[in-house]
Amino acid sequence: MPPFSRTYDLDLSRSYVVFNMSSTVDLKYLSPTSFEDLKTLCNSDYFSHKSLGFKKYEHAYIVPADFSTTHYHRGVVTQDHQVVSNSLLFEGFEPDWANLVNYNDAKLCHKTVVYIGFLEPIWGHILTDDLSKLWFLKSNWCQDILNAGGNLTAIIPWHSKTLEDFFRLAGCNLECVENVKCVTQYDNIIIPDNSFYTEPDGTRKFTKEYEEIVHYITSQIPIQQSSGKLYFSRSEFSKKTRLWDRREYGEKVIENAFAQLGYRIVYPEENLMLENLKLIRNCEAFASTEGSISHNVLFCPKNTHVTILRKVNYTNRWQLIINQVAGVNVTYVDAHHSIISHGVLGPFYMGVTKYLESFAGHKIFHFPYWMKLSFWWYLVQNRRIVKRILKIFRLI
Repeated sequence: MPPFSRTYDLDLSRSYVVFNMSSTVDLKYLSPTSFEDLKTLCNSDYFSHKSLGFKKYEHAYIVPADFSTTHYHRGVVTQDHQVVSNSLLFEGFEPDWANLVNYNDAKLCHKTVVYIGFLEPIWGHILTDDLSKLWFLKSNWCQDILNAGGNLTAIIPWHSKTLEDFFRLAGCNLECVENVKCVTQYDNIIIPDNSFYTEPDGTRKFTKEYEEIVHYITSQIPIQQSSGKLYFSRSEFSKKTRLWDRREYGEKVIENAFAQLGYRIVYPEENLMLENLKLIRNCEAFASTEGSISHNVLFCPKNTHVTILRKVNYTNRWQLIINQVAGVNVTYVDAHHSIISHGVLGPFYMGVTKYLESFAGHKIFHFPYWMKLSFWWYLVQNRRIVKRILKIFRLI
């Protein structure tokens, strides 16, 4: 494979990074900033040979979600009120809520339980963090605990049929899992290691146990007639969001460009989960914007050509792992006019760029983004931009 080759006048010479023998990443349709950001990240191996096990915490507490605060995620706290890091949705995140919990009113439960995590019912997390501890359910350790009268527990902040159906595909019936809804102290809490976890330096990693869970789920999805080339879109979902809370603008013009390239447009929220998985499992090519929706490539056939459209100069680190696990061939394309990065939070302004036109192989008819009312509303909604403008004119 040739080394990275990139000039800043949109040189279309090939620039591939190899994950493994069957997976490549093409970075030639990126701005210089995006290219430099992704070059190192895509040249890394996110597989970990770490051996997984578990720890037992005596007289520890499970603290449920607390919606009285912005950051409602909670987890397991030891008897001396120390948070157990790998019980949290974001392992390694240093919380400041442990000392605010009223442990004196905790419910007492004289049982041994296996804690399978804070199960966030958001699609991107369902496919990644929520699966982290499911490997333990197939272990002899877990079977011995359950046979001795132990239970499965989790924190599930709200009911989600999607979460229930997906976990059923993974071999876990959530109806048999106790959803902890008040602070509860148990005789023993067993916490398995995460198979999708964070290193101390913030790098995300996965183990063979995570791969095995994904492969098991994929095996439950029937192979059928080809569904062709798919573009999964969030445009209809975004339109239903309140204007002030909207995070994404401009995808419709990108969606139309992919329709002209022969892609079938899919609005996943309009289908049942299994119907979407069947489409993905049997597709010939897949495209979407970067984020939770692009995590669907986890179920593409190996070596599927995948196009991920960047909507800001920020790289979703979860996606890098998913690309590697899926063994797909990925092309990243800059397709946005977002001004200040908010990471995963947005808002984002997408649209036709020279990089998208180069990918498509032709000019794409569109009005300049700055002529659209939606772009000016995006600027108003983007609080950081408003604050910067006010500072320039010394109004704050």
